[in-house]
Amino acid sequence: MTCRKQPVKKATNYRNERGSTAVEFALILPILLALVFGMIDFGRMLYTKEVLNNAVREGARVGIKLKTVPVTDPQITTQVNTVIDGSQLADSTKATVAINRIAVGTSTNLQVAVNYNFSFLVASALIPGLSQNRTLTSTSIMRMEGT
Repeated sequence: MTCRKQPVKKATNYRNERGSTAVEFALILPILLALVFGMIDFGRMLYTKEVLNNAVREGARVGIKLKTVPVTDPQITTQVNTVIDGSQLADSTKATVAINRIAVGTSTNLQVAVNYNFSFLVASALIPGLSQNRTLTSTSIMRMEGT
């Protein structure tokens, strides 16, 4: 049995398709950039939300401790702003801190809440209907020691 060689097909002429890769890349690039920058912006927003959660928890923790001289609201606000500024991504000047003491039966609870004006860098321009600013809110409630 003899082995017959198949004739080698001649390479197709791709001259007419020259540059098609660049055109396809140019069509896909805006979508790719929108996805990447959208993920970065939403990642920043989630990180900022987590920083706010930590800040209100630390503020409430400082405020509930039993001391001979009670902790004042400005001291709690300072603690919250210190945690926010320590994140190096969030800015405490955009935060509004609210502190409430709530009587529950014979005890008292301390509520620390923060409203933060978050600004998207790129995502609001790329996603229709998404506003430039979004208000993030975080609240922590803890029972006062000694009550």
